[in-house]
Amino acid sequence: MLKEQGNYKDARANFEKYLVIKPGDKEAMEGAESCRKAISWVSDPTRHIVMAEIQLNTDHYDFAPAWGDKKHNMLIFSSSREGSTGEEIDQRTGEGFMDLWITTRDQKGKWGEPVILPTTINTEDNEGGSELNSKGTKLYFTRCPRAKKENVGCDIYVADKQGKNWKQSVLI
Repeated sequence: MLKEQGNYKDARANFEKYLVIKPGDKEAMEGAESCRKAISWVSDPTRHIVMAEIQLNTDHYDFAPAWGDKKHNMLIFSSSREGSTGEEIDQRTGEGFMDLWITTRDQKGKWGEPVILPTTINTEDNEGGSELNSKGTKLYFTRCPRAKKENVGCDIYVADKQGKNWKQSVLI
């Protein structure tokens, strides 16, 4: 939690204390190293300015962006934002189930209001982690179906583009 809260110094100290008890623990070594790097980056920042894209970032889970065209003017991403398919709440996250959304950038570089992809792609389960093929004609993505009291994992699906629409996605 200290690392997540940006308290890298104390987090690193705790990782190092744990390594005394359990030397060579991979996760602890990686945690300590990531804290060391974060401390360095904070003390010697770059000139880059990271700003939230107001149109894209919400209080919900918004993640896994992928370019939706060769000119980098479309972005497909996963989100649990309001308007996602289905009414249920994911018990693991406390949010709605995730769907794939798309947004386009105008000539001035401003991103438009995200639009949910159709039900040929999105279901009441979690969809995420997408990628287009080089021609932009196939969309590959992850779907994590749910079954009561059973962990069924996630699968990779593909949907073919047909004109401006997407055909029904199929399991690969």
